[in-house]
Parts: sequence; C-alpha cells; structure tokens
Amino acid sequence: MANVYGIDVSKWQGTIDWSKMATELKRVNGNKNPGFVIIKVGNSTMSSGFTLDGQFKKNVAGAEKYGIPYGFYYYSYDQSTANATKGAQAFIQQIKVYKPSYPVYIDMEYEQYNIKCGKAANTAMLKAACAAMEAAGYYAGIYCSRNFFQTYTNLNELTAYTLWEAGYTSSDTTAVKNDIWQYSSKNALKIAGFGSSLDCNVAYKDFPSIIKKAGLNGWPKGSTGTTTPTTPTQPSTPASTCDWNSSNNDFVVTCSKGDRAQLKALCDKLQLPVRNA
Repeated sequence: MANVYGIDVSKWQGTIDWSKMATELKRVNGNKNPGFVIIKVGNSTMSSGFTLDGQFKKNVAGAEKYGIPYGFYYYSYDQSTANATKGAQAFIQQIKVYKPSYPVYIDMEYEQYNIKCGKAANTAMLKAACAAMEAAGYYAGIYCSRNFFQTYTNLNELTAYTLWEAGYTSSDTTAVKNDIWQYSSKNALKIAGFGSSLDCNVAYKDFPSIIKKAGLNGWPKGSTGTTTPTTPTQPSTPASTCDWNSSNNDFVVTCSKGDRAQLKALCDKLQLPVRNA
C-alpha cells in the first residue's frame, strides 16, 4: 500500500478545528486517503492513577465527526510490571466505548526511573502493558524514540507488537522495525494553523483494513470500509429497565409491550418465576 501520512495530538495542540484538519490531512495524502491521527488519552502514574488528557474527548469527537481514522496512546509513568498492567487496564476503560481503526499504544520515554531501571525492567513493563491491551481485544503497540528503543529496551523481545518510532532524521532507518515513523515535531506536513510545532507521522501498513478484518479494537470480525463509526448514543428514556428490589429479592423490570414476550420466554428458559404487575 501507499504510505499514509498523519499526526498525533494532545492538549498541547489546544482546541483543534477538525473540519480544517480533515481537509489538510486529505491534502497531504493526495486527496486519496483521509490520513490518520493518534490521540493522547492521558497519563498512567503509580501515585495518582490514570489522568485524562484535557483535549481527549474533544479530539475523538472531532476525528469521528469528520471521518478521520484514529488510534490512541497513553503516557506511562509506571514503575513495575504490576502497575504497567493496571495502567493499561485503566487506559482500556477510557477507550472501550470507541472503535479506533489504528493501534493503541503505550508511550514510554526518558523518565528518571526508566533510565535507571535498565533494559529488562522497561521491556517487561512494555510487554505487560501490551499483554493487557491484547487480552482486551486491541491491536497493541509501543511508542518510543529510536534511541530509547535501542538503549533502554530489549528490542528483540518486542517483535510481537507494532512499533511507533520517533526518529527525526532525513530518512527512516532499519535500526527499529517500525510500522509508523514519527519523523518530525516541526510540522513537516505544513498543516495549516500549527506553525512549526506539530508531530508528523507516516504509516507503512493499512491499519484500518488489518484491524477491521481481524475484528480488533471493538470492530466486528471481517468489517470493511473506511468510515470511522461514531460512538453510539443512548436513548434518553430507555424502553426497558431493570432494577433490584432488595426488600424481597426480586428484579423489577419495566419493559415495552414489544419486549415483554421475549423477556417472559427468557425467564421461562432460566426457570425464573415471573409475577406480572
């Protein structure tokens, strides 16, 4: 496939005009592809749990509204494999209502602990986070700089995951086998409205097709198409409700006439007594 160009965003980009962004991303992809955006969800820390990025929900809403394929990432401050697992699980709780068509990533960088703890510890935490994401049905990946991958991880142990590599050189290298290369933080794509400060990326794989065909990231297996689905909206007044009545250990169900027969049949199958109000 042809290379696909995209960006990654967080609160540092402020409020984004996603209508203009959609037009710009199509432009840099020759008006043949909508491009992509990797959206920061938040930070995972041992001391304060998971904190959301200030623009996370607005950025997802904008990308969905204008049909821009997206993925997610979170920044990890975790300092053990147990906490790395918890951090990834907290991340999943924030994204489970969405269906990203690009991978979801843990971002590990030059925190004091990561520099001191050594390759084996960093690698174990990255693998633990990815294992948690994969267990939840996501296409898991790792974001690091080229130097961090080479100096502070055991790269040969990370080949099972898709890698998103930052390396600001004139051309990509084979030092890290990446699927997305972040090649500029200076808006090399010249996206209007961002001056000289915006991360730019190129993807070498058709992630939307791969993810949808495999049924990952919440997509039904074998899904096709490029349209990013919007988050389902719940009706303001549900037709049916179910509440627990603790006084006599009954479930109290309020349902529409159309649901009544189906609920009655289910209760009969489960041998549950039914009392009509």
